[in-house]
Amino acid sequence: ILQYNAIFYNRHPIIATFQTYVCDKNEKITKSNMGVELTKSQQFAMDVFDSGHSFFLTGKAGTGKSFVTRQIIDLCKKRRKQVLVCAPTGIASINVGGVTIHSAFRAPVGIIESGKRCVDIRKIKVLEAAEVILIDEISMCRLDLFEFVINSIKHLKDKKQLILVGDFYQLPPVITEKEEDTYKRIYNSIYPFQSPLWNEMNIKTIELK
Repeated sequence: ILQYNAIFYNRHPIIATFQTYVCDKNEKITKSNMGVELTKSQQFAMDVFDSGHSFFLTGKAGTGKSFVTRQIIDLCKKRRKQVLVCAPTGIASINVGGVTIHSAFRAPVGIIESGKRCVDIRKIKVLEAAEVILIDEISMCRLDLFEFVINSIKHLKDKKQLILVGDFYQLPPVITEKEEDTYKRIYNSIYPFQSPLWNEMNIKTIELK
């Protein structure tokens, strides 16, 4: 039985303290149920996915975030599980084979008022049909957009497994100079993990090694 330790970490002054599940230093290669080789931490991420828990998948460059993301998507397809894949930008969504968050959730352009959610009937039907919602490059998703997404998910009939992928050390969310003053009057933070909805969704953090 593989043993994993729960630790607290704060790798960057702007990053909140996450409860993070990591493996020990003795990485071993295992075979997944898709027949590919996985490190111990990658296998742990796949095990958490199988459990149905929502989680944030992170790790430094080269630890296999994109690889695990692809394994999750492929496994969903193999199991005929409906997965909605999206990302904050057009390029990021193309790279992961999905659509933009704005398109998936019919999110308004510009600063989004607190408490808003998707009300587009056609988009809601798509969201209702999804069993898993995967958002790649979450570091580029601004807090107002993240809260729009979560508020939309919370109003769906069935519970969804939410998978967030990214590294908050990399590209941050963007606030234009024109938006800055207005944004600061509504929100006092910019990153998704700084939203109370992050903890409300009970999102586990898994750091690949």
